[in-house]
Amino acid sequence: MTPAICCDDIVIVRKQPDAENGEIVIAAVTDADAVCKSLRKYSGCIEQISNKPSYEPMEFTNKEFSEKPAAIIGKAAELRRKF
Repeated sequence: MTPAICCDDIVIVRKQPDAENGEIVIAAVTDADAVCKSLRKYSGCIEQISNKPSYEPMEFTNKEFSEKPAAIIGKAAELRRKF
């Protein structure tokens, strides 16, 4: 079951440079922007999938991922929400 991450939620992140398939990660996609998405690895590429179906997956070849300022910052460990 995929957690629903909403606006104003707080995601607690365990800093680590890699994650397993299906885990939710925080990943830098440029020098200034980062995303919170599910990770899927294939041989030769990495795909970041949004929990919202209206957003297209972001796909990078391993070469693109290593050449861009893209990087996995960490893995989501906890979600906090105020009522």
